[in-house]
Amino acid sequence: MWAKLLRSLPIAFAVAAVPCSMPVIGGEAHAATLRGTVTNGTGVALTDTVGLGVLAFGGVDREWSLRDVREGFVLDSLPDGADVQFILQLFYQDVSYSTSFAFLNGSSDTTIAMVVYESTSEDVDAVTLTEAELDFSRSEGGLRIDHILRYGNDLDPPRSIVSNGEGTMRVGLPIQVTDPSRVIAAVSTGIVPVQRPAILTGDPRVIAIDYPVRPGRTTAAVSVEVSYANAFAYDAVALYDIPALFVVVPGGARVNGEGFVPVSGEEESGHIVYQKENLVAGDPISFLVTGSLSLPETMEAPGAPRTETRVIVGDARFAGVQWYAMGAMLILLFGSMMIAGGSRE
Repeated sequence: MWAKLLRSLPIAFAVAAVPCSMPVIGGEAHAATLRGTVTNGTGVALTDTVGLGVLAFGGVDREWSLRDVREGFVLDSLPDGADVQFILQLFYQDVSYSTSFAFLNGSSDTTIAMVVYESTSEDVDAVTLTEAELDFSRSEGGLRIDHILRYGNDLDPPRSIVSNGEGTMRVGLPIQVTDPSRVIAAVSTGIVPVQRPAILTGDPRVIAIDYPVRPGRTTAAVSVEVSYANAFAYDAVALYDIPALFVVVPGGARVNGEGFVPVSGEEESGHIVYQKENLVAGDPISFLVTGSLSLPETMEAPGAPRTETRVIVGDARFAGVQWYAMGAMLILLFGSMMIAGGSRE
């Protein structure tokens, strides 16, 4: 049950094999054609320009970009083939929207319908926490705690929530933070997690993340490292209502805390999952982790399903971040495209 917290989030797009009559952009002989439309999910006309970037990888190293695709777009110079993958990204009101696609089974013509939203900075209070998970594991310095939090934005009409640098999401930690460089913070709405700087708040045990919270769900992950001598008392405060909180520890460890009960069915992964339900904002999150934080040498860590969907794993002394199942080169290429496009993501 807890593994669903780590799955990539859905994004606003649809694929349909329908013809589209738009001007062709680009003069090269085409191998495959990408057609697209852009609509405003808020229900009004698009008021600002919509930038587009396409990145090809998998035997092909090339980028395409267009300044404004409010009227739709056609790219007829894209390479086809099962090994060639693409990432498409739109930029609207400083928020990016992205999806991946490929030309498969001999298809050479694909249409993608993309949806963007108006943004607002007045509804940060509309952010809710729908699910939360705490992962405990051994690190070189002692104990690493990964906070994996899924936030919801249910504004009606739907809008992307942005902030003015103060953070759209807040994460409570069991330790005081005076140096934000000692915290790994990352956010994902689908394809690739994006590392974000941690923002200090008035509470030294609360950090904020500045990231557009689009309609639907956004996953944030925050990693810290603490010392460990066979026991660690986790003590924090719920900043939001939490319908279900999961705590994941290696099989050699135990969690003791009021209301936390083991969840069956995950033992084969080498981990034990504990759950507590229906926390209210302001409630204490308090439990004691004891025992070994190491998995058996014969056990893969953490199990295949978790490895493929892990949002963030890193050394909490923060020289960098490791990403599972995406590939380092893809991360670098995608990140460079976002920087070039001016994305707030």
